[in-house]
Amino acid sequence: MSVEAKYFKVREGIRYANKALLIVAGIRSDGIHEISGARTADCENELTWEDLISDLKDCGLVRVDLVVSDSYNGIRVAVERSFDEC
Repeated sequence: MSVEAKYFKVREGIRYANKALLIVAGIRSDGIHEISGARTADCENELTWEDLISDLKDCGLVRVDLVVSDSYNGIRVAVERSFDEC
């Protein structure tokens, strides 16, 4: 599983705000690469990552062998809480 956040300026009414696009990509057991999940958030923190991972688990994600990220503390905390075995 590869996790990344990209920031974009998004128009909200008459002003622009920075929003995070949280992206989770992975490789299925049959070798197919796919975007597993994505969502926008006001910020990137452990709660936003944990919510996204929880939604993926609700949709059938059962096992993660490797997590690749930029070592942002929020991602590490969310992964540790979501996958005890990591």
